[in-house]
Amino acid sequence: MASRNTIDDVAQLAGFSVATVSRALRGLPNVSPATRERVELAAAELNYTVDARASSLASGRTHTIGLVAPWFDSWYESKVISGLEGVLAPAGYDLLVYAIKTSVRPLPIMRERVRSRTVDGIVLIDVFFDEADAEGLKAFGVPIVLLGSRLSYGHSVNIDNHRGAQLATSHLLELGHRRILYLGGAQDTEMVSPVSGLREEGVRSAIRDAGLDDADILEVSLDGGFSIAGGTAVMRRLVERAEPMPTGIVCGSDEMAMGLMAEARRNGIDVPGEISVVGFDDHDLADVLGVTTIRQHVFAHGETAGRLMLDTLADGHHRNFHHVEPELELIVRNSTGPAKSDDT
Repeated sequence: MASRNTIDDVAQLAGFSVATVSRALRGLPNVSPATRERVELAAAELNYTVDARASSLASGRTHTIGLVAPWFDSWYESKVISGLEGVLAPAGYDLLVYAIKTSVRPLPIMRERVRSRTVDGIVLIDVFFDEADAEGLKAFGVPIVLLGSRLSYGHSVNIDNHRGAQLATSHLLELGHRRILYLGGAQDTEMVSPVSGLREEGVRSAIRDAGLDDADILEVSLDGGFSIAGGTAVMRRLVERAEPMPTGIVCGSDEMAMGLMAEARRNGIDVPGEISVVGFDDHDLADVLGVTTIRQHVFAHGETAGRLMLDTLADGHHRNFHHVEPELELIVRNSTGPAKSDDT
């Protein structure tokens, strides 16, 4: 038979207030490990479990977080979501997924699909807004966390893309490379991502900081679509064209680097003997394939977003925004090496 004990009984046995017991049992932050353990032991002794429906009715919350992204099948999104869910699920929150195509402006679609009465907060992964959209996000009336971008309204977890590309390019310059290509992604959609442009400017900035003229040594930026297939296609174009091959290539993602490297080797081009390649992200396969890369801790980005969401839900303040800029790190592996003497 189910126990008839209430949360008041658990609070009395544990020696804490009902509010503290409720927070501890729902996995919310700002509860010490010792307190949480004491509450859980009391609940186990009384055979008490939280009634999610009753809790939702009492608090006016759905214990659901809306997750909005343009796609969910890429490595980056899957890692972020794993980190996010790892924080939210133990606290009793579910994710409700909304896919928004890059071919449309996101805010009007969000107004049609996402309802604040069905979610307690919204996390956006690589959904890009103009600053003018900040008021539109505010109108949802729930906490907002942005991953991969930053606005004046909402928390954010966003790396310095410019700085990451600078690190990658400086590495190639230090190895003596002068014919450097940036491989990014074209923008022909309504929802415009600033990521590729920021990384290209980071490449150019590193070249200028080295006292060199980017117009003389930087190859025209090519579109690799941030995918393995895109990197493969670009390498084929480089092989077919008459111009000299770049000796150093900065890729805006590890996936592009992987495709490019594989196609280079199929064409008898030695990596890094003839071409050095730097990726971006530190994909799970980057270490296996020996890709020099700019590491961002993607799983941890999701965890950080989850903690920002829970903290905001706990204190009820939606205006004290935190903008987190995770560290980036150059990881040197086997895909980069010194430029040949006749290329320096």
